[in-house]
Amino acid sequence: WSGGAPFATGAPYQYILPTGVDPDGTGGPNGTEISIANSAVGPSGEIGYFAEEAIDANGCSFLFEVYMTEPDELIASVESINQPLCNGDTGSVDLIVFGGNPPYNLEDLSGLSAGSYTTTVSDDSGCETSVEFIVEEPDELIINIDTASDVLCNGESNGVVNFLVSGGVEPYTYNNENALSAGSYTAVVIDGNGCEATIDYSVSEPDALEASVLVLDVSCN
Repeated sequence: WSGGAPFATGAPYQYILPTGVDPDGTGGPNGTEISIANSAVGPSGEIGYFAEEAIDANGCSFLFEVYMTEPDELIASVESINQPLCNGDTGSVDLIVFGGNPPYNLEDLSGLSAGSYTTTVSDDSGCETSVEFIVEEPDELIINIDTASDVLCNGESNGVVNFLVSGGVEPYTYNNENALSAGSYTAVVIDGNGCEATIDYSVSEPDALEASVLVLDVSCN
């Protein structure tokens, strides 16, 4: 404070704190720092109001008013989760953030394996909030042999194999095999997300059936 007609002795001015807290931040007589929590309501109903009146030796006065504002609450939430398409793949998460003081600082939420996560978002003032989310992956896509029949006779093509598929995401695309010759094969199944699983198997056949003729000469006429 300056100007006016200061008192000749003691404090240069008489101070009155209508709101009970010194708005210059020193806390006034009670040593309380100013904050929204200990503010008063202003003449027009505003929160965060502080005031200090100075009176000089001539009785002249000046009212110093301060209005403290605070940003909206910093809030973050999950906007979308890009779940892994196949077992063992990674996903990513997109957040939506508002309030606080932009710009915001976000962690890298790409390349996430399946699991539970907590991520922290902070604003330009260092205020923080956290968000929890879960990344889920499909069960492992598995193809097994359900039933199988080998070739009945050597050289034929009547082997049969039926498969049993589990995990992944339906619908599945695969073929049960019939009319198989003896040999080694690989079966492939593709699920609804385009994930693949394979199984190697073989079809057997019996040895070739052979016959021979034994000729015996007659000993006597």
